[in-house]
Amino acid sequence: MKSIRLIAIGYLICFVDIYLLNTNLLPEFIAYYLFYKAIDAIDAYENSAHLLKPIIIILGIESLISWILVFFHISMDYYPIIVIIESLTIYFDYQLLTNIENIMKIDYSFDYHKLSMAKNMHVIVYTIYVSYGILSSSIYINQYISFINEYVNALLMIVVLLVTLYILIILWRYKNFVRKVETYEYMQSNS
Repeated sequence: MKSIRLIAIGYLICFVDIYLLNTNLLPEFIAYYLFYKAIDAIDAYENSAHLLKPIIIILGIESLISWILVFFHISMDYYPIIVIIESLTIYFDYQLLTNIENIMKIDYSFDYHKLSMAKNMHVIVYTIYVSYGILSSSIYINQYISFINEYVNALLMIVVLLVTLYILIILWRYKNFVRKVETYEYMQSNS
């Protein structure tokens, strides 16, 4: 299933940053392009998946604009937009992973409970991470609390990355499983 591979690569791009001269070589808008390409195949199994297309477009455009602004060293910290974009990201992640989980249940009953647990954990931890980041950057913090704030922020980011890595492993294993099943079915039909 090519769409699962595209989604896994998209999630990997979202969480891996490779910088060269202050420019991210793996910008998130590439991930949203991959998600957009994959969504039609997911929609064949899950009718609600097509509803994610407008959100993918919005997140992709925002990511492209942010990448261009960073490239030209222009700062944009407008909290209402950040809150809206992060909320859309959380919803997108939850809905896309729910759609994939439902396909796993129907298609092959492949470890869907692991994806369900990881999806829920990802949404909770990512929501805490985003909320904490927005709240801590919008209030005055003295130097001592700032030191603690950096550790809490780093700890939350590590947990988000670990959960995301677990999701990537589940998606990659599912993709390989589906490929084996499709190869077996193809061989059976030709014999």
